[in-house]
Amino acid sequence: MGQLRRWLWLGAVLLVGLSSAAAAETGRSVEYLYIEANEGGSSGGHVALRLGDEVFHFEHRSPGVLVLGRDGFEHFRHRYSVLENRTIHVSRIPVGAESYDLLVERFRRRLFLQRRHWAAIESLREDGATLEQLLSGGIAIEAAGFFAAPDPSQATPAVGEDVDLAALRARVEAVHGAGFLDRRTETLRARIAELDPRVPELPEPPAIADGPPAPTYSFPQRYRDLTTALAALEALRGARPLHPGVVMEDTSDAHAFGPGDAGAACRLADALSAALVRLVASERPDWGAALMVGMARLAALGQSRRSGRWVVLDAFPPDGGSATRRGLAVRSSELAAALLEDAAAELAKRPAAPQKVVEERVVVDETALNAARQEIAALNATMAAARDEAAARDAADGRADAAALRARLERARAAAAAVKAGEIARSSENTTAIRGNVDAARLEAIRRALADQ
Repeated sequence: MGQLRRWLWLGAVLLVGLSSAAAAETGRSVEYLYIEANEGGSSGGHVALRLGDEVFHFEHRSPGVLVLGRDGFEHFRHRYSVLENRTIHVSRIPVGAESYDLLVERFRRRLFLQRRHWAAIESLREDGATLEQLLSGGIAIEAAGFFAAPDPSQATPAVGEDVDLAALRARVEAVHGAGFLDRRTETLRARIAELDPRVPELPEPPAIADGPPAPTYSFPQRYRDLTTALAALEALRGARPLHPGVVMEDTSDAHAFGPGDAGAACRLADALSAALVRLVASERPDWGAALMVGMARLAALGQSRRSGRWVVLDAFPPDGGSATRRGLAVRSSELAAALLEDAAAELAKRPAAPQKVVEERVVVDETALNAARQEIAALNATMAAARDEAAARDAADGRADAAALRARLERARAAAAAVKAGEIARSSENTTAIRGNVDAARLEAIRRALADQ
């Protein structure tokens, strides 16, 4: 890190000497950022270059590699100055337009090439996982778990069909012709049978600075895409209902339809159905997972229309991080209450659906609404469990009730607000120090407030 810091500083000094005259005409500058050291993993300090609103800096990433990162300046400042409480020193270096544009172009190109190489590495990892699954006798298919598995014992295929997916199936046949789904399914099966698992000869990948790796479409990738598309068509042909437990449904009044919501849900479903009709005939190789997710959303919208309250998919990954109920209860239910309040406020800011729906906009709005409503449903469940656990503990050991906890929280907030949150101190014409957000006085004030019973 020391050599990297000296290299960046030497380049900054050379820029000052070579481009000061041109900079006088353009008024442009490059900002050299030095972030002071902190305890733990930040004991060596950090350096970066700011070009406009972009900040480029090298970071150590697992498994021990040095990679180029890019952040917006406000995000970068918040991360290091506010969250990590570290002072940022800024040195402004005047440069000419040509030098400035060259720096921007080279850093952006390096970042682009780096991402292409990392994508190639990740693709190889996915290929390895797919081959291991095939050797074990099965393969994980993205989004297939949203739908119930077919029941071979059913005498009547139509029993248990989802009405919205059955309507989508009829709409696909009406647009693309009778028997389209059967023909498309047979084509996919034939293409799977024709796959050649032998690895083609590929050129040695170039260095990151020289160019991107050669594009490939490997046997595992082809197999994944074809089997995923086949599974999506099978789900549509059978109009399979959603698997129990894949939707989040809250019976509280918060999710009940308001004025205009029923009409908005119908327009959302119609626009989504039209998009899926086009998608099922797509020539892209990776359309299968998108079709399955879209069908699951369409089925959830159908449940919403029939129940008169918003129903959303549980899209949290199985290995996703989460806060435990006991953890929230121990810290106090006010934490979950604050999160719930934020989620409800975010949902309230969503504009009502327009009378004339634009399909592309509908997909974005439906996703955003799902995310907000999903968060509220999860927080409501967590709050209920936290209240139950808090009540049990209070009855057992006589701890402070919720009113006392709220009072302590308000005292802590007031103490924190009484101390200046941040400071930007200008030390010279071309140098600025951005101070950390949490100083000792603020921390001590919060500790005293929390200790006051």
